Amino acid sequence: ADIKMCTTFANSGPLPLILSDALFKGPLLSDVQACISFYLLVWSPLFWSLGDIILGVKKTDATVNGEEVSTLNKIGRQVRSFLSPPVCGSLLGIMIGSTGFLRSLLVSPGAPLAPIFAACRTFGTAYLPAAVLVLAGSLVKKQESNVENDKSSSIHPKTIISLLASRFILSPVLAVATVRLLGLLGLMPVNNARTLAVVTFTLLMEGCMPPAQNSVIMLQLAQEKGRAAKMAKLLTVIYALSAVPVTLLLSG
Repeated sequence: ADIKMCTTFANSGPLPLILSDALFKGPLLSDVQACISFYLLVWSPLFWSLGDIILGVKKTDATVNGEEVSTLNKIGRQVRSFLSPPVCGSLLGIMIGSTGFLRSLLVSPGAPLAPIFAACRTFGTAYLPAAVLVLAGSLVKKQESNVENDKSSSIHPKTIISLLASRFILSPVLAVATVRLLGLLGLMPVNNARTLAVVTFTLLMEGCMPPAQNSVIMLQLAQEKGRAAKMAKLLTVIYALSAVPVTLLLSG
């Protein structure tokens, strides 16, 4: 299940945002980050609704902690699984950016509520270090762990090889095929070369990212601490080995 999770979902949020910030400046950076945000509108609901099913940690709809769940609570859980914080933030950003009145209040130069917008941006920057702290915390072994637990958390080399092939060979090929297919269907913005380049680059970049580190957070929330530690070890190895292929693929 953990391997299936790593091959299904890539790091489509934090890492692309970090890389785009390093590669671009000015209006082009804003365009790429906006494109990433639209990508997350689809990726995030799928991750938080299907991820726990793939990992096998999803609680049954009938009972939670031995208690029956009402129909209203079931619906509320489904809605919350789709309206994750990244999705809510992206939808709110679209609403503000597309509404002239709200844009003049928050974003435009000299906006009266500009300090509130700046404060929200400051809070938003805390996401990346918080996610890294969770990932690092999962790597810490408890002193009471025995030899059997250490063996169960070992990672087979075949697992590393299969994940590297999946994430940095098969996934980029699928991304290229997706771009070509969208072009053949007339769904790419061919009338604007800049927009076409931004959309194409974003799709290709998303296709060569390592596995999603939020898988560790999902296992931690499910109180699967042993699996979270093993997942964190696996991701540490994959991320360390991904520097070269990601650099080559992004350069290409």
